[in-house]
This record gives sequence, C-alpha cells and structure tokens, in this order.
Amino acid sequence: MALGRGEVGRLSQAQITRAFPKILSDLERMSLAGAALELVRGTAPVRAADARVFSATVGMLEAFDQAEVARNEMLLAFALRLIATLGFAPRLDMCGRCGKRAPVEKPAYFDPGMGAVVCRDCGGGRLKLSADARARMTACFSGTWAEAAHDAWPKAVFTEARKATVGVLSEHLGREVDLLSTYQ
Repeated sequence: MALGRGEVGRLSQAQITRAFPKILSDLERMSLAGAALELVRGTAPVRAADARVFSATVGMLEAFDQAEVARNEMLLAFALRLIATLGFAPRLDMCGRCGKRAPVEKPAYFDPGMGAVVCRDCGGGRLKLSADARARMTACFSGTWAEAAHDAWPKAVFTEARKATVGVLSEHLGREVDLLSTYQ
C-alpha cells in the first residue's frame, strides 16, 4: 500500500492467504468479527504496524471461524485481549491506589477511570465485579482468551465484565464505546 494524495491510501495488489469460510457464511459470526475489527481500528495506532495486535486479530478471526457457535463472550474476550496487548489491561488483582491484594474468592469494586479495582479503604469503585467476572476477565488477558469465552457466561457475570470493559475502553479512548449494546 502506498499513500496517495492526503490521507487516502492506494492498494496496488492483494492476495488472499487465509480465508475464514464460516465467518463469511454466518451473519452472526460476521457481525461479531466486524465489531471486533472496528474495535481494532478504533484502538490501534494509525499507520503503526504492531505484530502483537495483528497476531491477536488473526487469532480472533480463527476463533470465530473455528467455534461451534459464535458468542458475544468471544467478542468481549477479544476486547479484553486487545486492550491487554495495547498495554492498558484493567488491574483486577490489587487496589490501584494502595496496592492491597483483592481476595480472588470475593467481589471487588472497580473504577473504570483508573482501570483497576479499588479497595473499600481507598473509597471503592463505581462497579462491583464478582470473583467469577474477575477470573473470567483475567483469563482473557492470556493465551487462553478464546477458551475463556468458548462457553456461555452467566448473564450477570457477562454484564459485569462488559460494563467494566466498556468503561476502560471509553476512558482510554476519550469517547463512549458501544461494545455489544446491540446484542443484549
């Protein structure tokens, strides 16, 4: 690709090296993959090649293509993986103010603006995340993100994780993010 006049690029040649036939033949998969690609476009730096973001994106397309059923949890898990790859994953294991460990078996209060849980001694956060939501979100940061989203999450856990993820993305990007609002 070469830049033409202004911001418009010019593509002189392309070759398909990998196809994703299940995505192309299923509207639900196509919608979720499209939303994930929009998220990449909105979060990744413009014209800055990043092998980690590219790898995560290809992994997302493979997961949507190979899954028995495309799930909303997969898009949420990819969003979490993407923000971790870009370096602003939420801190879910300790207070973002004082560093006190958050017990893994208990709920914790989360502050999207800080991108971290905040203990009660430090004032807490506006969102309450169950232990299950924090564990599932944390699993999405690592190589197991597609496995973490393979099965349906309990609705309450999904809602908690979605609100926290949207809050972090919105704060980081400086604009409201509408992740999965049409799938509720």
